[in-house]
Amino acid sequence: MTSYSWPSSGGGSNASVGSNGSAAPANSTEIGTVDISGNLQPISSTNPLPVTGTVVESNDSIGATGVAVPTSATQMGANKGGLLVAPFMGQQTMANSLAIVIASDQGGIPVTGTFFQTTQPISAVSLPLPANAAQENGGNLAIIATAQGTPVTGISEPAGGAGLLGWLSGIYKALIGTLTISGTVSVSSSSAESGHVPVTFVRNVYSTTPVTTGAYVQLIASTPAVINYLYIFDSSGQTLEIAFGASGSEIPQFLVVPGGNGPVPVLIPLGTRVSIRAISATASVGEIDINALQ
Repeated sequence: MTSYSWPSSGGGSNASVGSNGSAAPANSTEIGTVDISGNLQPISSTNPLPVTGTVVESNDSIGATGVAVPTSATQMGANKGGLLVAPFMGQQTMANSLAIVIASDQGGIPVTGTFFQTTQPISAVSLPLPANAAQENGGNLAIIATAQGTPVTGISEPAGGAGLLGWLSGIYKALIGTLTISGTVSVSSSSAESGHVPVTFVRNVYSTTPVTTGAYVQLIASTPAVINYLYIFDSSGQTLEIAFGASGSEIPQFLVVPGGNGPVPVLIPLGTRVSIRAISATASVGEIDINALQ
């Protein structure tokens, strides 16, 4: 029996095995492929290992729309009070909602759609009445007819009218038409009854200051107030003319007949000059007396 000893240089190591990242050992085994020429070629990035058949890739975290969420699916959430909170679909309570803060440099956000005015017109078939509102027996607001009173004796609402509107339309029709006055109408020319107030008076004696047919003779230099009536008596026996206006610019107003005119309605403004001139012949006898009233 012959004994054999392993070389001490072996040390139980395998010379074909090397370390990652170091040079490949000279005796290492390399996996290769046979090219179309029948030659052995090493596997590399420029000569990859061909794979034939169907390759199936599976990811347990990916599911399909509308099916149950996979157990290994990745779910997005937020830190709320130190707890991971998952967002929910649709409107939720504050506890299950996430706060959204707009960026500090966010510009205007355009809003599209249909907008309405601040005050909206409304319509309703019926609305509740306010508290203590006056009502009829049927629950409606009380009509004005219950408080419009009663017409005086002998006065009737015009035909075709009804209620307050009927009376008002009748009054309007009468006002725009011809008014008919029935009964007795009293008219008085008394200054006291008419409420006239004396303003001033004037007396001219023709033997002292005659009035000719030439220049006007001043009676009142300036009226102290507005005058609405003149009461005139004249005993000269002549026809005379009353005029208003400054000297040299008199404007004739009316005639004074022999014996006087009585009351003459006029409108003489404040500060008006009043003068007289003869028409028929010079007034040299008698006198003229004028009372001016408002």
